[in-house]
Amino acid sequence: ELYSFFRKYFDPYLFYFSQKNLEEKIPNILVYKENQKIRAALIYTQTLNANFLDFIAVDRNLKHKNVAFALLNHYFAANTQNKFFKLFVEEKNQKAINFYKRAGFCFNHINLKFYRNF
Repeated sequence: ELYSFFRKYFDPYLFYFSQKNLEEKIPNILVYKENQKIRAALIYTQTLNANFLDFIAVDRNLKHKNVAFALLNHYFAANTQNKFFKLFVEEKNQKAINFYKRAGFCFNHINLKFYRNF
C-alpha cells in the first residue's frame, strides 16, 4: 500500500525506492492514515551527521489540514540528535520551495541534473 501511495505522486524515474527498500525503511517512514488508508507519508534517511528528507506526499484533499507540516514536525521531533536536515527540491516546484521555506529550511541553490540513458 505504501509503495502504491508514493508512486501516485512521484515520477517512476525519480522515486528510487523499490517495494523491498520501503519495507526495510519502515523505521524511517512516517504515515498519516484516515479510515485505514494512507493519506500522507514521509520517508527519511539518517546518517551520522544529518537527516535527509527523501520524499513527502500528501493526498490533495488534505492540504487544508496541514498534514504535511504535522509530518514534518514529527520528523524533526523524532530526529533531535541531528542538527542538519537536508532535502532536494526541483527548482521549478515553487510550491514545495515555499512550503520548506515556511518550515525553516534555507536553500543553498545547488543545482543537480539527472539524465536517463534511454
